[in-house]
Amino acid sequence: MASYGDHVIFTMQFLQMCEDFQAIIRENECPACTLQTRIDTVCQNEECDWMLFVAPNKLHPATIPWVNSLQERLS
Repeated sequence: MASYGDHVIFTMQFLQMCEDFQAIIRENECPACTLQTRIDTVCQNEECDWMLFVAPNKLHPATIPWVNSLQERLS
């Protein structure tokens, strides 16, 4: 089970990844709805439920496929 510190570190790494890959990620792109409505680790779109962690130790289901799509964009 991940600790609170693990969540903080992962969140920081996620935000750093978004900054590092800003050339291929639209500014504030949400992993779930793909609109430019993400503020750090939550989506501000009222019709979207994305947040980085939906529960302790549980990433939102759209997060990993979105990260995988970033790999494809890099190709």
